[in-house]
Amino acid sequence: MSQDTGIDEFVEAVWKGGEVLIDDSEIFKKALGGETYKNRWLLNPMVVRRIFQVAGLGTRTDDLNEKSNMLGGAMIVSKDGIHFAQAETSSFVYPSADTLLQALDAAKISCSPRATPSTAEATAT
Repeated sequence: MSQDTGIDEFVEAVWKGGEVLIDDSEIFKKALGGETYKNRWLLNPMVVRRIFQVAGLGTRTDDLNEKSNMLGGAMIVSKDGIHFAQAETSSFVYPSADTLLQALDAAKISCSPRATPSTAEATAT
């Protein structure tokens, strides 16, 4: 993520015990192509259709703002390297959950967050 908007709610509801890193420099977005959002895309019928499709999901529309107007995407990265990377499209479509889960399975990566030991625990061992 390049912004901390909604992180606390996400960690509390979905990613209990997980770690979320903020990419202030937007290095990951740039690696995915770093395409800049353009207002004219809102005139695309596919974008309008997508807006109506996700309207009931509680999506936020403030993630493109003065902090960032760069499209994102999804990457699966581990200590072994990049296992999956796909940019968000100009229709604001991300890879599906099934696609991401298949990539996790192929890379043999668990999708459950793991609590990291505190500094005190790490130095005690």
